[in-house]
Amino acid sequence: YGCIDAPSVGPGVYAFDTSDAQTSGGCACNAKWFTFFATANGTVNAATCGGAGWDTMISALTGSCANLQSVGCDDDGCGRQSSLSFPVVVGQQYWVAVGGYNCRIGSGVLSLSGPITGAMDCNNNGQDDLLEIMAGTAADCNHDGRIDSCEIADGTLADSNHDGVPDVCGD
Repeated sequence: YGCIDAPSVGPGVYAFDTSDAQTSGGCACNAKWFTFFATANGTVNAATCGGAGWDTMISALTGSCANLQSVGCDDDGCGRQSSLSFPVVVGQQYWVAVGGYNCRIGSGVLSLSGPITGAMDCNNNGQDDLLEIMAGTAADCNHDGRIDSCEIADGTLADSNHDGVPDVCGD
């Protein structure tokens, strides 16, 4: 799997096998991809330390699959395996690509920790917030990837006339 079909993950340990990988992600060649959303501002730790018997590389990216920007890369952060810590911003989607140095392939485990989740559901309706925004069933007038009504409810955005439209959106 690559950027488009990367599984959504939260904190935990995930098995991977790059033997059939044909995509690169940032500095990681022949990479398997994982994606998540930041639930708070903070630091995410991604590592293959002790979880792979070969020379791995980890790349962290944000943006969209069509326009990714690197937020970090590691090779040999813990011996021949990789360990990467990088800052995250609440509500943003990130990808971690695990591959091999000099396009090596192999299997192992990736451990992820930090303020992350596989999907955001701020209004607790069982629907992924970003999918609601993309489908037009939820508003995101300031284009920050968070549903407006949730930002009003948690105090991130003001709604002085209580019409459900954030003041910054020109209601």
